[in-house]
Amino acid sequence: MKLTKSKLKQIIKEELQHILEEGGMPSSVAKHKQKLADMSDEEFAAQHGDKSEQQLRQMAWRHGYGKMSSHYVNRVKRAKKSSKKKNKDK
Repeated sequence: MKLTKSKLKQIIKEELQHILEEGGMPSSVAKHKQKLADMSDEEFAAQHGDKSEQQLRQMAWRHGYGKMSSHYVNRVKRAKKSSKKKNKDK
């Protein structure tokens, strides 16, 4: 089964709603997490690409992705890889 970007966003929104209902995360953190989830990898990298890998891992941990998760690190790497590929194709 292929997971589309829109389906992934829907899953994240549903999971975020469950978390908010359970009260497991402060609403300000949950809102910020949702804002980041709605960004493309390129938008995310433009806004947070200057952060160190450790800072990105800590941010992912605060957002509930697991201790020292590479979730946001991977998004920045994907955006940079995509950008290089686009520049190479030109």
